Amino acid sequence: MPKIATGVRAEQIDFKEHCLQVGYIHTNLAALESSLRFFLLKANDQTFIVPKTEDADAPINYITKYISLGALIKGYNDELTESERATYLVSDDPVRIRDSLAHGRLVAPGNTFPVTLWKFGQDKGGQGANRV
Repeated sequence: MPKIATGVRAEQIDFKEHCLQVGYIHTNLAALESSLRFFLLKANDQTFIVPKTEDADAPINYITKYISLGALIKGYNDELTESERATYLVSDDPVRIRDSLAHGRLVAPGNTFPVTLWKFGQDKGGQGANRV
């Protein structure tokens, strides 16, 4: 099993290690989204039939629906009872990470590590940049 780097300074990570670690993050985010989608599918008595390769369309349900991770987390949390929330509530913290990976800009001054991930928000009166 691959070793996950913890407490490693950015200057110590090479290109391959960086890609591996980002891959772990992406895999976990994808697993979270899939789990939330399947939970909501079942909670709403929907079924999912895997489309055939020749199908042009698929029925809309929680697996196929275009819905953001934040909305999936909210939908999941809304389905929990008060007693379940203490144990099973999902934080919306992963949304910021997911959005940064999807919409951020990776900057590598001098083409070397460490690299910096910048996520820019909407322009707020000329103050548009938010470092993530």
